[in-house]
Amino acid sequence: MSRANLGRFYDSPGMSGGLGSDNDDYEGKGVIGDASGFKGERNPMAGSNPGNRQFKEFIVSPMNQLIKRIEQEFEKVNDYLRLSVEETLNFSAPATVPGVTDQTVTIDGVEMGDTVLVGCSIVPPTGFMPPVGFVSAANTVTVRWLQVTEAAADPDSTGAIYYIDVWRH
Repeated sequence: MSRANLGRFYDSPGMSGGLGSDNDDYEGKGVIGDASGFKGERNPMAGSNPGNRQFKEFIVSPMNQLIKRIEQEFEKVNDYLRLSVEETLNFSAPATVPGVTDQTVTIDGVEMGDTVLVGCSIVPPTGFMPPVGFVSAANTVTVRWLQVTEAAADPDSTGAIYYIDVWRH
């Protein structure tokens, strides 16, 4: 399709911002299939024309369905309760290597089976795995360091800040 034909298509009554063509050889063949009824008629995408309603239903209805689906998924996520605490703890060296050293933290509302993630303000020392956490009793989370190599050592020296996040199920 020539630029002139496109210009004529976009310069149809009811359309604004056309390409400004004055070419009259437009045969009623638009950009999208056959637009033979388009010449001299109101743009079906403008105003209160029924074509506009069909266009809106075609685009808006699936968008509303998508938004509704996203809201439903967020409702599922909101069913999980996140509990978060920040504790300063000071661990001792494990009795043997390989071995573990534990500290417990009270967090009201945690139950067996909840998911626990632990972060800390220090880099794990050589020979240690990063700290892990688990619910060891109702309202109690155990934070554990595992030392797998080297001589028994204190994993956090003089203590560190531990960030404990629990997701209830």
